[in-house]
Amino acid sequence: MSKKVLIPIAIIALLGIAGIASYGNIKSKLNKPRDNSQENVQNSAQADVQTAKNANSGTLPCGTQARPDPMFDNIVWTVPDCGSPTRLAFPYTEDEVFGGTNTYMVGYGLAAGGHIEGLDHVWIELKKGTPARSWGDGTITSVALSGDEYHISVDYGHNLSGIHMEIDQPVVKVGEVVKIGDTIGTGKSFQPTISSGEFTLVDSLRDDGIDKGNGTSVSPYDYLKTSDKEKVVAWWKKHYLEPTQDGQVIPAFNAYQPYLTNTPLLHSGNEGKITGTWLLTTKWELRPPIDIITFIEASTPYYTGNIVLSAEDESGGDKFSGDISGTFEVDYPNHRLKITTKENNVYYGIFELDETSDRARLKLEYQADSYPTAFSDKAVNYIERTGVERRGDAVQLGARETS
Repeated sequence: MSKKVLIPIAIIALLGIAGIASYGNIKSKLNKPRDNSQENVQNSAQADVQTAKNANSGTLPCGTQARPDPMFDNIVWTVPDCGSPTRLAFPYTEDEVFGGTNTYMVGYGLAAGGHIEGLDHVWIELKKGTPARSWGDGTITSVALSGDEYHISVDYGHNLSGIHMEIDQPVVKVGEVVKIGDTIGTGKSFQPTISSGEFTLVDSLRDDGIDKGNGTSVSPYDYLKTSDKEKVVAWWKKHYLEPTQDGQVIPAFNAYQPYLTNTPLLHSGNEGKITGTWLLTTKWELRPPIDIITFIEASTPYYTGNIVLSAEDESGGDKFSGDISGTFEVDYPNHRLKITTKENNVYYGIFELDETSDRARLKLEYQADSYPTAFSDKAVNYIERTGVERRGDAVQLGARETS
């Protein structure tokens, strides 16, 4: 049985905020088992990486850092010079992505749906019957069943590998050589009009993102050949950015993170603010306190405002008691915040931000009707999300027994 549920998040639209879209039909995967196959792609590449690391006293030289690329209006990011030199092609047409009912693509790092901690892969929902295709020339290294879907791994060479997820019927086998655009398999259909093209890209030469065990998950859009990058960026502007600037509400687009590449590590660079994804440090249960909270203080050409998202790890994206997703106001001098949920419930809170250790910590207490005068035994402690996968991090924190 599929662990994937399509739900409307519609936070922005329900609150009536102009110029930003609801995230219609978002995929919720909080209840999905951890994908161990993603952490075991390309063992030979891992050996190459370890050799390089040993030669460089445990680190890879990196003269440049990944950052928004002004050549593409900051819609994608640059690849640091220590990253893989392999470049890919976008294997789908504009019509396959944007021309169908409920078809869409989302940006890497987006905090939404079942991944309010930030996506370490990309969702692409294609016209029904469109197969999942290879993003590059490579060799199939794994065809593994994970729950009710197949994950198919491709080695593109030079320490870059991809994982096609949500595959219903594979058409390739381990050891097979594929070319750009070759069919990998049939994607699962979570609605009658779409087929999944979900995809993860891992660069085994980098360690500046979400750890996949054999490297860092990266935005596949950053690794496109220049001509393909220009093409996809133009589509993104045409179908999402320009209509949003014209005041249209576009399904499957959230203007608080409006780019093809967004950082999933929100607190980094936002020191002194509560912006970030925060993980509960005590046991995660399907009841309050909330397991995961993401605060976003957005200031983009497409939206300015504060968004809060909350999730229980085991909720599977379903409604849960105590959900505070909505908007918030923050008063930093007085360490106060006011949260207005998508159901128009209002909570008044106090917070304490501690950034004295490697990982920031957030102490939070909120209630209806009035601000707490001081922290009580109802206060909840959270820790900053880092480059460790969410559930694996929860195990290390003692909040979960297994990942």
